[in-house]
Amino acid sequence: MRVIVTIVLLFIHVAISAQSGVARIHGVMKSGESGYVSIDYDGAASLIGKSREIFVSKDKNGVFDTIIPLEKPVYLRIRRNTIYLSPGDNLECEIYEDSNNSLFRGKGSEANNYLCARLFPKAGSYLVGGRNIQNTIDETIEYIKLSAQKSRERLNSLQNISPEFRKMENARISADVAISYIMIYNYSGSLKPFESPEKKSEALSSYRESISKDVKTLIGEVNRDEFIDIDAVRALLLILMNSYAKYSEGIELTPLFKEYQKAIEVKNLLANNATHESIKRVTEMFDSISNPDCRREINFLLAKSGSILPGSPAYDIELTDLKLNKLKLSDFKGKYLFIDFWATWCMPCLRETPYFEALANKLSEKDIVFISICTDKEIKPWLDHIIAEKKSVIQLYSNDKALITQWNLSAIPRFLFIDKEFRIITANAPWPSNKTTEEYLTSIVK
Repeated sequence: MRVIVTIVLLFIHVAISAQSGVARIHGVMKSGESGYVSIDYDGAASLIGKSREIFVSKDKNGVFDTIIPLEKPVYLRIRRNTIYLSPGDNLECEIYEDSNNSLFRGKGSEANNYLCARLFPKAGSYLVGGRNIQNTIDETIEYIKLSAQKSRERLNSLQNISPEFRKMENARISADVAISYIMIYNYSGSLKPFESPEKKSEALSSYRESISKDVKTLIGEVNRDEFIDIDAVRALLLILMNSYAKYSEGIELTPLFKEYQKAIEVKNLLANNATHESIKRVTEMFDSISNPDCRREINFLLAKSGSILPGSPAYDIELTDLKLNKLKLSDFKGKYLFIDFWATWCMPCLRETPYFEALANKLSEKDIVFISICTDKEIKPWLDHIIAEKKSVIQLYSNDKALITQWNLSAIPRFLFIDKEFRIITANAPWPSNKTTEEYLTSIVK
């Protein structure tokens, strides 16, 4: 039997090597309750949609195996792990929720073991959510510079990587440094206390002026079409587009990113509230976008949004209750359903919870069932949270892939309103904290 297995594995290895247009990724998922592994495309087009998302079955031990057609190297994501996959790769992996614990073997492994330590722009990159803020601004800047130097030294020490990967990852480091510089202001509460609020304001204002030149230099290093597939570069350009435009004054952002800016506007039209009118407007705007990846994702969003318009049948999803019993959303058919999709790590979601519960209590005499559905990747954090908080509305859990593939749940919190016939009233209901939400619900449920 061992000989047969060895021959089969050898055959797979030879087959992958012979087919430059595919790559194999296989191994063990060390966390997660679901029966599948979600492999997300993590290039520029992921800003718009998830048409390239792959769902791979795994067994009870977390073992999975798949072959992915590839024309060129791509960045992918499994949970919080960034994966770099090239045609011909045969990547064996142990995937943990904390990417620092993940391990890769086989062809393509050196690049991916390097990426286990990649930073998260939303957490301030080298600042790691403020944990690496030092006593003073100057000390924090020095910490960032030293950390970036170590990152480059580690990257330069790699032997079995392509020149393309080395170039892309150098750009990631530059983007992470720029993000860290900019975000010092956001985490300034962790600095050693200033003599007075006025002194703090003066110091931070002076810092932003002094660091502006360095930030602009870093932007110049990464502001190229070829680097838009790196999430840190996209994150940097997005914050420049929104809250920190002053750092990019006089800089013309890459043409490809401008194209994505237009596509993001189109995406937001559908994400905020898909209606017949918004779909018509998106269709009209479609011709102004020429990038094929953007067009592909917008077409994907249009197809998904068209299926969750008001009046469409609601998609069913599998749920788990606090006693770990399995049930379906359709089990509640016959009542109006106001549904809260949230997660234990989502602060905006948690801020909406008291409003959701207050609304449920206030409308308890109405024919509406208020259902809170946690969408965490694993069930344990949800159970721990509910036990600690003792919620007053129906609490359920789901990681059904239909949340993504059918309900287009790309952001939370999100609220659904479904009628007695299990048809969609709106797939993007107003948030409970909105003062008009109660009036909206009672105008439908008399």
